[in-house]
Amino acid sequence: MGVLLVFLEFLAPGLISVFIGMGALTVAIGIHYEQLSNIFTQIITWMGSSLFYLFTLRLLILKLYPQARRKTEVDEDKYLIGTKVSVIQDIPSEGEGRIRFSDSSWRARSLDGTPILKGETATIQGRDNITYIVELFKTAETKEEK
Repeated sequence: MGVLLVFLEFLAPGLISVFIGMGALTVAIGIHYEQLSNIFTQIITWMGSSLFYLFTLRLLILKLYPQARRKTEVDEDKYLIGTKVSVIQDIPSEGEGRIRFSDSSWRARSLDGTPILKGETATIQGRDNITYIVELFKTAETKEEK
């Protein structure tokens, strides 16, 4: 059983089953040399040695071989802001319409309450749950008119 648990570590790595297997091997050695005669002492020895191996050797191995952990940015909204989208259903000043983004249709509302008509281009300015907050895309011509 101990050898099986040690080899199980290759299938499910995490440095836990190998130490439980080492505890089982410790009990097997104790039984072989007739040091552990009854089931109660075998269970206590297995639990104690497994915990000992787990808390000492595991920490030592993790210090010697640190895992490559890299934090990645998970804030999707940061990458969405400024993306141009097509308005596929009118967005009224105080309501919701629909936009086409990433090959899907999404609910959207206007950032400043300005109505945006179907067919116009808007830019994503944020998101409220699954509703995108958009603003009418301003080209150089529309900026000069205002």
